[in-house]
Parts: sequence; C-alpha cells; structure tokens
Amino acid sequence: MAGRATLLLVALCLMLGCTQETSAPSQKRERVQAVKPAAAARTLEGFCDKSFPANIAPPLALPSFSEVPSGRVASINLSGHWAWINVWATFCAPCLREMDMLMKWRGQLAATVAPVDLLLVSVDESMDDVKAYLARQPGVRALPNFLARERGPLESALKPLGLGSLDSIPMHIFVAPDGTVRCTRAGALNDDDYHLIKNLVESGLSQ
Repeated sequence: MAGRATLLLVALCLMLGCTQETSAPSQKRERVQAVKPAAAARTLEGFCDKSFPANIAPPLALPSFSEVPSGRVASINLSGHWAWINVWATFCAPCLREMDMLMKWRGQLAATVAPVDLLLVSVDESMDDVKAYLARQPGVRALPNFLARERGPLESALKPLGLGSLDSIPMHIFVAPDGTVRCTRAGALNDDDYHLIKNLVESGLSQ
C-alpha cells in the first residue's frame, strides 16, 4: 500500500512540474551568455575624443607655463616634429601608471616612423611635488616639463579641442609637424593603443 502511494505521489509531482527547479540554472546561464558584450573594434576614430582633418585642424594655442624645475615662465615651442603633449599630475594614479608606456612608445615611434616630441604639462598645485617626482624618474626628468600656472586659462584653451575639465586627466594632445592639433583624448591609454597612435603619426606624415 505504501509503495502504491509513493508511485502516485511521484506521478502527481511529474504532472505538476516539480522538476522546474532543476532547469533554472541552465536558463540563468543562457541569460548571462545572451548579454555578454562583444569586443569593440579599436579604431583611431574611437581612440580620439576629437580628431581634426588636416584642412581644418586648429593650430596649437596654449597659455604660458612655468618650466620645471627653473620656474621660468615659458611657452611650449614646437620643433617641427610630431608633438605629444601629456597633461598629468603627481596625484593622478592613472597618469603615473602610464608614464613608462609613454616613454617606451616615444622610442618606438622614433625608431620605426618619425621623431615625436613628448612634452609633459603638470596640473599639480605645487612645483615641489613635481620636482620630487622627477627626482625619482630621471628619464621623465629629461623631457620638457611644465607646470600649469592657472587651471582656468588652460581649461579654456583645451575646451575647443574637445577636452573638458582638468579633472579628466590624463589628457593627450597630438600635434602634427605643421603645428596643428590632429587628435585629443581624455583618459588613460590602453596597452593596445600603440598601433592607433602609430597610424595617426603615419597618416599625418602623408598629408
């Protein structure tokens, strides 16, 4: 009698869908797989926050800075090479993390494409903070280093270039040999951005 009752209960359970819980995990996995994003294609258009064709590219126009370490008031002088201006600060962890990468890529570009002048503009409040960092980084210290004298004029100069608040550092400004801005980007670089910067320099040389 007990065995017959057990069989009846099993049959009733099957009819009412008692096995529904066992199928839930597979349904959950399918939902996760369905929303998994596809890898975005890396393009120069996606790399630059704003890019400028050669025929309408604006000339670089930035306010004067204080040279580091001398403190002398100076403007950025372009040499006729590509210029890569990095706006950074010692308190900006992403800025510091990518500094070695910038140095490495500068050397690779010079060896394979064309010389690129890397110029650093700090937005630190204290010249001493910048000096202390450069004292520990002889390679970075050898580059042209500047300190923003005021944030307001610099932000105003960057706005037409598609760059906003200096809270968005690091910022990168790529200037062609003719002195015009071709690409600007706010935010840290990725490890796979080198080929995009290389393409930018190569394309600019042919214009």
